[in-house]
Amino acid sequence: MYAKAKAKLEQADKKTTYVPFAAKATSSTDDLVQRRKEKEKTRPLGAIYDITAAPHPPEITLTEPPQQIKVKAPTAAVFATLFSRREARGSVAWTDFETALADLGSSVTPKGGSIYTFNPPESISGSPITLHRPHASENEGYKLLIFARRLSRVYGWNAQTFEIV
Repeated sequence: MYAKAKAKLEQADKKTTYVPFAAKATSSTDDLVQRRKEKEKTRPLGAIYDITAAPHPPEITLTEPPQQIKVKAPTAAVFATLFSRREARGSVAWTDFETALADLGSSVTPKGGSIYTFNPPESISGSPITLHRPHASENEGYKLLIFARRLSRVYGWNAQTFEIV
């Protein structure tokens, strides 16, 4: 039985012979680029809506530097921590933050829960700012960034705005 199966396989192998495919002629990429079919354009040549640049450049307005505010040393330390550009900023206690804004003349109005509104004095131009007191007593991490950005946007303050008396 083994011999019959082996003879049958040998006959099947003789009938099927390996025929390699013909090698395809390689063409260079330049030929392919030249032979590429051009797509027919369906849109009109000119743009439907002409978008033109402004005829004159915008006027450059010089902004005045923010006014220097004279503050006590603890208040300056709070704002220095708040507006610090260092990666490790530290933390500011909420009571210190409240006291620093009160030293500037802002009135603090609790709105309910953890929401407080700081109304600036007449000497500081800007609108009232509403902030949420953090649940922990310390402001740190991204909360400091949020407070600093909001104070900078509303009042134009930065680290150089505060001067120690």
